[in-house]
Amino acid sequence: MKFFVSLFFIFYAGLCFGQVKLPDSILSTLNTGHPRLMLKSIKDFEDLKVNITKDEFLRKVSKVLIHQADSLLSADTVKYVLANQLGGQLLEVSRTVYRRVYVLAMAYRLTGNKKYAAKVWGDLYSASRFPDWNPWHFLDTSEMLHGFAIGYDWLYEVWTPEQRKIIKQAIIDKGLLRAYMGYSGLENKHLVNWPKATSNWNQVCSGGVGLAALAIADEEPKLCNYLIGQVIQHIPHTMLKLAPDGATDEGPGYWKFGTQYNVALIASLETALGTDFGLSKIEGFSKTADYFLAMGSNSGKPFDYADCWTDLIQSPELFWFAKKYNQPLLASYQKKHPEYNVRELLWYDASYVGGKELPLDNYFRGAEVATMRSSWSDPKAWFVGFKAGSNTASHGHLDIGNFVLERNGKRWAMDLQHDTYDLPGYFDVATGQRWTYYRMKAEGHNTLVMNPSKQPDQNPKASTKIDRFVSGKSSTFGIMDMTNAYSPKVESAIRGIALQDKKQVLVQDEVLAATPVKDLYWFMQTAATIQLSANKRIAILTLDNEKLKVQIESPENASFEILEARPLSQSIQPQREDTNKGIKRLTIHLKDVSKTTIAVVYKDEGDHSDTIIKPLKNW
Repeated sequence: MKFFVSLFFIFYAGLCFGQVKLPDSILSTLNTGHPRLMLKSIKDFEDLKVNITKDEFLRKVSKVLIHQADSLLSADTVKYVLANQLGGQLLEVSRTVYRRVYVLAMAYRLTGNKKYAAKVWGDLYSASRFPDWNPWHFLDTSEMLHGFAIGYDWLYEVWTPEQRKIIKQAIIDKGLLRAYMGYSGLENKHLVNWPKATSNWNQVCSGGVGLAALAIADEEPKLCNYLIGQVIQHIPHTMLKLAPDGATDEGPGYWKFGTQYNVALIASLETALGTDFGLSKIEGFSKTADYFLAMGSNSGKPFDYADCWTDLIQSPELFWFAKKYNQPLLASYQKKHPEYNVRELLWYDASYVGGKELPLDNYFRGAEVATMRSSWSDPKAWFVGFKAGSNTASHGHLDIGNFVLERNGKRWAMDLQHDTYDLPGYFDVATGQRWTYYRMKAEGHNTLVMNPSKQPDQNPKASTKIDRFVSGKSSTFGIMDMTNAYSPKVESAIRGIALQDKKQVLVQDEVLAATPVKDLYWFMQTAATIQLSANKRIAILTLDNEKLKVQIESPENASFEILEARPLSQSIQPQREDTNKGIKRLTIHLKDVSKTTIAVVYKDEGDHSDTIIKPLKNW
């Protein structure tokens, strides 16, 4: 009965609101067998089993995955639980289904043991009986759709006709019809307008809808033809933002999150329909994995700007990019830093491993971020990441001018990442409540703050660029005009960051104000212990027995002080934000500034060489 109600609803909605005219040929090349998502046939699973016997890397990954699958057998079946985050997320439940299905379905294909398929069925059946998949927060629905699509497709002949009917009907009623309503405008009360979003939401939601529609396309051609067409038309909203160099202003954490769904969609379009309709040729996409690698320090930690996290730089999708665009370096990197993920088994190819290293220095336009390092191979190398960019970016902070710095495998100047997402108004930029939280504000980053108050400490709508980026054999620097972030407090605010002679880092700010800036702060967040010299112009930082010297070169009247990583007294004092335990702020505080140059150099403790300071225009 539900099936006929669904068809009637689609027909009625189409009459009332109209549908996008799509080419009739979208499904004409459909692979009608199963599997068809990221694989072309059962033979692909058989070939994988043979390859595992021949390749040590594949054997290691498969062994870990079987162990993971065994541990899941005793896990509780998923239940409908709405968390309190963002008004009621089901996301962790959806993500649990998504992750379990991949592991357990692959374990079945590698071993033939039906206990793994039985565990998949338990979770799919339970989730099929949920009252909904929380379409208001459509990420929840899309990740559930993704899991159901893989479960339906990869284990198709394992299921009985009745089981297939239950899985398919849940896909339609709780997922695809909701997607239809979103694309057609019938339902627009979502937290995010995901069809038109330019953020990771579009990639994740398009990926889930696309895979689910492909999985049942031969059984529901009218609905799936429409939805696949919509996915193909809408996912470029986000992909186009990767132009020209492959970077995202959401940071490497959300790059990894969104890209896994984006790649799964493209790969599945290719295996199911024989074409990705040009998505993989969108400008910037062939370069985007290089961006991800470049954001990683020599310790493996990312330059974690925006609402990022400090997970190691690694992604199974690097194997896919390596083969798709003939970039063996990506596969070589991932092979050294495996996740032991199912998709590594799908996309690893030993013939695409090797390649030359990326350049030491990398600047990415659009997102306006850059990294530079003294070596790729030395774990103790210098690494610096810094950004200009836009404060209006999805998941963005007020962090224009922010930088991170590593030496000897330690993160000395750090980004504090995101705070808890369910803080009141955490994503509320309209009223500005987001900008009341320390980790969102300029004062919670390694940049400047001027005349702090209860107002945002950078212009929330500011957009800036790295105006000059020069990579030399011995020295590299970038210069960014931050004026827009601090206007009208100053006439100009320019920051230059240089890795000089591959042995020290200089951060130099030039500030000019018609009306003196009453309080000008220079901040650096660090987990190191700090010891100041007698004149307080030198700070010795210590982390795990490693030391780094930080020295003020200009102005002559400046000195360091050590502050707690919490809001200044002039700022709003939120009640529930992170206390930043163990973090200090190395600080320079200048009064009544009309014109100044702040120059701070980072060097090894035993480095007593002089640092020459010259105007940024002469760099």
